[in-house]
Amino acid sequence: MMRCYFLWILLLGLSGCATLQQVVEPPQVELTGIRLLPARGLTQQFEVDLALTNPNAVTLSVVGMSYSVSLEGHDIISGVANDIAPLEPYTEVPVTLVASTNLVSALGLIETFMRRPRNEVNYVLGAKLDLGTWLPPFKVERQGVIPLTRQ
Repeated sequence: MMRCYFLWILLLGLSGCATLQQVVEPPQVELTGIRLLPARGLTQQFEVDLALTNPNAVTLSVVGMSYSVSLEGHDIISGVANDIAPLEPYTEVPVTLVASTNLVSALGLIETFMRRPRNEVNYVLGAKLDLGTWLPPFKVERQGVIPLTRQ
């Protein structure tokens, strides 16, 4: 009989966790800028500007984040961060992160531009945000276009 009560409480607890997970919407991540930093050997560093938006009524504390940026289908930029300010309810927070790439892996992108020059670059931003809670990390993917012409 005691086992039955234990299983019943366990099932209620698990269903409650699943319900709460659906209540918290994932933060939104947008790429707002990329800047080159001085190269170090075969590694090129970038400053990546992101906008993190919290669409929830509760503060989200991001304890860690991994991210990558693909340009024209080439995985070029990746990085991690663990010093992100808490996302207050219904706010957008600008975040600047330092990311790196291996210049050898960027050769495919350079070849793509040499074969067909263009005025814009298609990108895919992938990010995983860990809130350090019982919730699993949120995975976000955004696509867009970066103009290469000066206005």
